[in-house]
Amino acid sequence: MKTPSEILDLLQPIISIFFYQIPHKNRAVLILSDNLAEISCKIKIRERNSSKNLNWIKFSDLIRRVKVSKWLREKLIKYHGIRNEFQHKSPIYTVEEKTSADYVLVTIELIKFLWKKDALKQVPDWVRCGLRIVKLFPSNGNLQIRNSLERRYQLSD
Repeated sequence: MKTPSEILDLLQPIISIFFYQIPHKNRAVLILSDNLAEISCKIKIRERNSSKNLNWIKFSDLIRRVKVSKWLREKLIKYHGIRNEFQHKSPIYTVEEKTSADYVLVTIELIKFLWKKDALKQVPDWVRCGLRIVKLFPSNGNLQIRNSLERRYQLSD
């Protein structure tokens, strides 16, 4: 089954915002990635059983219902917790670029798990290209290539 268009449509602004040089862009990317992860799980569960009311279910329960790997479940719950922390407890919480990139990539892993090999088949080329660049920014990204790219295209602040 192909990835629903709603999922692909929600991915596009995440990639766009990631490259903006605006205040709180990393917070926005993290929030949108969290929303995309939650909506992805809900859509997948509804594909399996359309009668489920998922409006008030906890995020961790959604993740468990779609039966992701332990590694992916822990990552999704970790970043959801970060989002909750700054969204509900501390409005001055700073989100680093590597953290927002990490969550984008974890969300992509969730989408790939839920819709398998064809998950990103219908993504526009510019989003596919953007995802390749995002892969340079997470905590385990290739710093040498990233620095070269930033120098070449003056992407840094």
